[in-house]
Amino acid sequence: MGNALAERRGIEFVDTDQVIALRLGMTISQIFESMGQDKFRDTEAAVLQDAIRWIGPRVISTGGGVVLRLENRQLLAASGAYRVYLKCEEQELLRRIRSDPESISTRPALSQLGADQEIRKLLAERGPLYDAVKTNEIDVTKMSVESVVEQLDALLPPITPADWME
Repeated sequence: MGNALAERRGIEFVDTDQVIALRLGMTISQIFESMGQDKFRDTEAAVLQDAIRWIGPRVISTGGGVVLRLENRQLLAASGAYRVYLKCEEQELLRRIRSDPESISTRPALSQLGADQEIRKLLAERGPLYDAVKTNEIDVTKMSVESVVEQLDALLPPITPADWME
């Protein structure tokens, strides 16, 4: 969705998980397995800092766990950026994950729980953290990518030449 929004607005798109994978030369699952979650979260924090500090407007798509670290939440809040929580019901999240071959092959299991229990647990833990940093929320459970992009585009202010300068 972030890529589609960035394309629609004619701006850069940054997927922090993709940048992490490129920096460390392996998939997110491989990073978790060989280097551990702490190394992933350290790299995630550095990538988030870089993405926020780059000059010019952009859409930044973060992984769901970016809010776990206080420093990331503080950085997001201080950035002045629009932070939209794309909320989705757990059964729809599970359906989307299971139907996405890339997600299946690259998404690490974060617990020993079954997928449905893990999603429920993660939403319960992270929901209040998302709420603390968001500027807006859209329930995307029953929405197409195109509809979400339209809503996001309408929600965000127009881009001006001043947005391209520091």
